[in-house]
Amino acid sequence: DLYQFFHLNFVTPKFEFITNMHAMKKKAKMIDPSLDKRWDNFVASHAYGSLYQHSLWMEVVKKSYGYQPLYFVLEDSNSSIVAGIPFFLIKSRFKGNRIVSLALSDYSDILFNDKNDIDILMDIIMDYYENSGISNIEIRVRKNIDCINNNLFTKNAVYKNHVLFLDDTLETIKRRFHKSIRRNINKSLMSSLEIANGSSENDMKKFYELYVMTRKYHGLLPQPYIFFGNLWNIMNSNSMIYLMFAKDNSKTIAGIALVKYNDTMYFLYGGSNREFLNKRPNHRLFLNAIDLSIQQGLKYFDFGRTSLDNHGLMEFKKRWGTVEYNITHFSYTGRKESRLEKYSTKKVIKIINTICRKTPTPVLKIAGNIIYKYFR
Repeated sequence: DLYQFFHLNFVTPKFEFITNMHAMKKKAKMIDPSLDKRWDNFVASHAYGSLYQHSLWMEVVKKSYGYQPLYFVLEDSNSSIVAGIPFFLIKSRFKGNRIVSLALSDYSDILFNDKNDIDILMDIIMDYYENSGISNIEIRVRKNIDCINNNLFTKNAVYKNHVLFLDDTLETIKRRFHKSIRRNINKSLMSSLEIANGSSENDMKKFYELYVMTRKYHGLLPQPYIFFGNLWNIMNSNSMIYLMFAKDNSKTIAGIALVKYNDTMYFLYGGSNREFLNKRPNHRLFLNAIDLSIQQGLKYFDFGRTSLDNHGLMEFKKRWGTVEYNITHFSYTGRKESRLEKYSTKKVIKIINTICRKTPTPVLKIAGNIIYKYFR
């Protein structure tokens, strides 16, 4: 199969040379995390493990977009996984074939304990690059930035991640919120808003309409519904997903989608009807989500990633008393991107934003179905 072919043709010769040099008894290989249960156990126990590296997230992405998973791992002499880097192979006419760690994910830190292990894996990944015909390697790192060779990869910090530490009672944590957040929470509590939980895929379809509405307002292409349907069905069967809605006089005006993994609640997506934002439904929803996370004994509430260009959203997330992290994208193409290419990319994004705002919603959904997967 693919894993055996790759191991025999790309991994073994280079690996044997490296292990002889370092006198180690370790083996590099590719695995299928949906079949190899060691992977999820490794991710859950690792300090840098996250939802995005879990096999269920892989299943959602693979089933929705058809990306090929490539999970590189290093085993010790006891056949235990000691290091790993998950990728998706994305085939695109627009950006060329590339491997991304990890597509459709806010970040994916490299999992390792010994720096020498990462050196071995990176050598093998570079071998894959040279022999597979891909044009780009991309790794999206939040914490362990220093483990990547800056001389080899181009480094760009393009996103921020905000995390709230759930280390006390809700009332104590609320005191850390900026006064504007507390004021808007109080306003939402005094309004006629009601909070309801989603319990079916039909509720996910209702949420999707709010999500598309918000994406259109911001000039962004929406993901196809199939991704959200798979997210619901796969995560719900494992009791990991939560949908929360804010209603005003029985009208659903806002919603958020959350996934619980390990010790963290991840805010993934949100959507709202802007006509009702004066009632502060999003403040109420986040407060309820944080309260739920505390009740379940979780340690962190992850607000997700934010583009450096989106100053308003970054400030909103900061004001919840969060800790801010840089999400750094490391890219290898064999050459450096020119200033003209960087400028052209920004120009294209502005054009796309304008088109999305003016495109009728049904057409925007169709465009998302066709185009979205090529740019992630």
